[in-house]
Amino acid sequence: MMYECRCPNDGKMLAHIARPPLSDLRYVHLCPCGRRAEGKVHVEAITKRIIAQVECPCGKVTTKALGYLVTIKCRKCKAVIQF
Repeated sequence: MMYECRCPNDGKMLAHIARPPLSDLRYVHLCPCGRRAEGKVHVEAITKRIIAQVECPCGKVTTKALGYLVTIKCRKCKAVIQF
């Protein structure tokens, strides 16, 4: 499924991207103990990687890289969109 990245000012389409926007990203992990735990999704500031971190009630912490942050600049209004 492809997602559209649009300019917030005029609604002009800037790109088609295969990954959902940051606000829609969720990560559910099945722990070896048998429980399902939902993780937190955040962006590393230095490397611009999107990271999911899950802490199971049993104490096990799992970290997984989900992708990279995409930054697009609108040619017309110069707005910067992070997708």
